[in-house]
Order: sequence, then structure tokens, then C-alpha cells
Amino acid sequence: MSSRRTKKSATARVRPFWILIGIALAMAAAGAYYAAGWPGFHPRRIAVTGVSAVNRAEILQRAAIDRDHNVWLQNMGAAAVRIGRIPYVGAVRIRRSLPADVTIVVTERKPFAVVTDGLGRVLVDEGLRVLDPQTQRADLPELRWKIGSVAVGQFLHAVPLVQMAADCKRLLGASVPVARLSLDRLGDLNVWLRSGVLVEFGDDADIARKARLVNPILSQAPQTGRRVRALDLRAANTPVLVFKP
Repeated sequence: MSSRRTKKSATARVRPFWILIGIALAMAAAGAYYAAGWPGFHPRRIAVTGVSAVNRAEILQRAAIDRDHNVWLQNMGAAAVRIGRIPYVGAVRIRRSLPADVTIVVTERKPFAVVTDGLGRVLVDEGLRVLDPQTQRADLPELRWKIGSVAVGQFLHAVPLVQMAADCKRLLGASVPVARLSLDRLGDLNVWLRSGVLVEFGDDADIARKARLVNPILSQAPQTGRRVRALDLRAANTPVLVFKP
């Protein structure tokens, strides 16, 4: 009668090697402990790139990277969040490279417009984040809207203002020399150009098409020998020029 060989369990197969496995794990733990405290992993160089409006010292202060602690054990995600709270900072990426170099890559927000109600003025980017609570920037378009109490770093969320900012971006993209935008009591869009000409856009549903009409129409106006006061584009198919007396 032949006997059937019993298959060994996984535990039985590795039992003869338990001592070796234990020694290997102990050595790995000791190595990890040594590496965690090894001064060679302490940050020796922290570079900051992509900044012009934001002070490098403020970036480093917000990052709060401990130069006396293993850089690979520090929470760089939390550091990026702290840096991102700086108003001018749009995006942050932190790279680590062996043995302990750190590079903080910053993408800054760009000033886009000035929101003003005639009394207060705040500088904002395209996303309507407040970059500066008090500003004088004649080179940027004005968005007329009630400001109220706002803080640096705050986003302005009023739907009409958001739409006005989007319209402003489309107009600038069409090379329209925008100076000021506002909404009348009916919610229609009025735009003053840097030449002082008022353009009445009315409903902004077709703003892209209307924007393309502005410069060609106004370029023909000097041929009349009269100065333009306003351009009515509320009906895009029948634009109307209004001349000064």
C-alpha cells in the first residue's frame, strides 16, 4: 500500500527560516530608524521658482519646512495648502529629490481687473480672487459693482459680477480697448472704451459676435468727420452710431 504525501502548509514551509526572517526585519527596522534620523535627509536646499509678486521669504515661512527633520517624513501636501493661502498664489507644487533637496514651484495669479463701486477699489484676478484691497491700476479695466466688506484672498461670487468678468475677458480677447464695464438697472451690459466711447451691448448672450463688430465699426467713424459718443449694439444686425453734437 502506497502512502500519500501530505502537502506542507505555507507556515510549515517558512518555519525553518523564521530566525533569518526575524533578523532581516530587525535589520530593516534599524535601517529605517537610522535613515529617519540621518542628517543627510535634512533639507539642505529649498528653492522657490515662479514668483515675482510674492516674496520668497513669505513662501518659505508659509511652507514651514523643518531643516532639522527628515524631509521625506514631512507633509508637503500641508505645506502646499499653507502656501496656497497667499492671495497671489494660484497653484503650488512641491518636489523632493535625493538626498534632501526641495523645490517649491509656484504659479502666481495675475491681476485682471479692478472691482469698484466708486468708493472702494479691490484688485482681482480672472477668478475674482481679491489680490489687493486698495489699488490704483489705470491699466486694468474696471468692473462696476458694489464691493461691501471684503478681505484679501476672498473670492467674489456675485453671479452678475462673475458674468461681467467673463464678458470682459471675451472683449479683451477680441482686442476691444475696455476701460469700464457696468450693468444698467435692466441688467444690460454697458462698456466704456479707453477713448471714452460708450458701447451698449444689451443682452450679453451674443457678446462674442458683438465684440468682433466694435473695432471695424469705430474704425470707419473718422471718415464722417464727426466724433462718436456711443455705439449701440443691442441689436447686432443693426448697429447704431451716436455722434457728439
